[in-house]
Amino acid sequence: MEHGVLRGNRPHPVSGTTMFGDSDPRLALALPADHRIHGALNCGAKSCPPLQAFDVDHLEQQLDDGLNNFVNGSVKLLPDNSLAINSIFKWFRVDFGSSEASVLEWLAGRVTDSTIAQSLQEASRGQRRYDYAYDWTLNAVSGGSGGKVKVDVYFSSLCSDTMHFFTHQLYPTWTQIKDIVDLNLIPFGKAKATPTSNGDYTFDCQHGPNECHGNKVMACVVNAFPVPTQVKMIHCMMSKSYPAYAGQQCSREVGVEWEPLQRCSEGATGSTLLYQHGVTTSALKPRVYFIPTITIDEHYGQSQLRTSLSSLKRQICKYHKGPPHQNCL
Repeated sequence: MEHGVLRGNRPHPVSGTTMFGDSDPRLALALPADHRIHGALNCGAKSCPPLQAFDVDHLEQQLDDGLNNFVNGSVKLLPDNSLAINSIFKWFRVDFGSSEASVLEWLAGRVTDSTIAQSLQEASRGQRRYDYAYDWTLNAVSGGSGGKVKVDVYFSSLCSDTMHFFTHQLYPTWTQIKDIVDLNLIPFGKAKATPTSNGDYTFDCQHGPNECHGNKVMACVVNAFPVPTQVKMIHCMMSKSYPAYAGQQCSREVGVEWEPLQRCSEGATGSTLLYQHGVTTSALKPRVYFIPTITIDEHYGQSQLRTSLSSLKRQICKYHKGPPHQNCL
C-alpha cells in the first residue's frame, strides 16, 4: 500500500525494487506520489507521526498540517551543535528533493524554529554536521520488550582486538541501527585499580601506563558527551595507530574541545571516572576473561561473545523485539 499505491510505485528505499511490475494490474491503483503521506502514516514507533483521524472534506488541510507538525518534531539541535534529523528524510529522500542538500533546504523552509532553520541551511552547504536517527521504540511500551537492545561494551584503549571491534563491528553497526541500540561504553579492560590513602587511585593496566592514560581520556569522553558523540570520538581514536594518545587529534576531527578532556584525564576526575568503570567491570558475571567483552541485554557467554565480535548487527537485530528495523530486513 505505502510504496505501491501511496508513493506512486516508487522503489522501496531498502530493496530498490518497485511493488508492481509493468504488467501488474494493481499498477492502475498507484496514486500520484504525495510526500505529505510521511506526516500521516503511523507505524507504531516513536519516530513515526502520531495517530490521526482524517475525513474527506478536510483531507488536504489535514495532510498539510500533519506534515508540518511532523517536520517540526523531526529535527533537533544537539549539545555538540550538530543536527539530528528523522531518518524518514534519508530513507525517502526522493520524495522530498532531488539531492540530500535540497532536502535539507526543504526542511529549513518548513521548520518554525529560526535557529534550526538556519542550522539546516548551514548543513545543506556543508557548514554544519548532521546525522539521521530513528527511535523504533513502540509508543505503547516504556522499558519493555519493545524498547532498544541494551549493549554494553567493556574495552581498553590499547587492545588490538578492541580496535578491530570498534572499526569493523561497533561503528558500522551503530551507523546502521543506532535507533534500536541503548549503548553503554565502559573503558577499563583488565586493569587493576587501588584506592590510595590520599583519596586518589593507582592503576595497573594490561598494556601499561599509556593504556591507563587512554582509558582515562575515553572515560572523560563518556562522561562529557551524549552517546553519538562518544561513539564518534572513541571510534576515531580506535582507528588511529596508537589510540591512547589520539585524543587531541580526534577532538579536532570530531569537532569537540580538547582542553576540558585533557584537564579531566590528567586530573582527579579522570581517575575517579576510570575507577568507577573498574567497579562496573568487576561486577560483571561471569567475570571478564576477554577484551572486548560485549553484553546484550545484560547477558553474555562464550558463544554469544563470539557472535558479537564477528556479527554484532545480526545479533542485535535478533534480540530486538520491536518493529523490524529497516536495516535488519
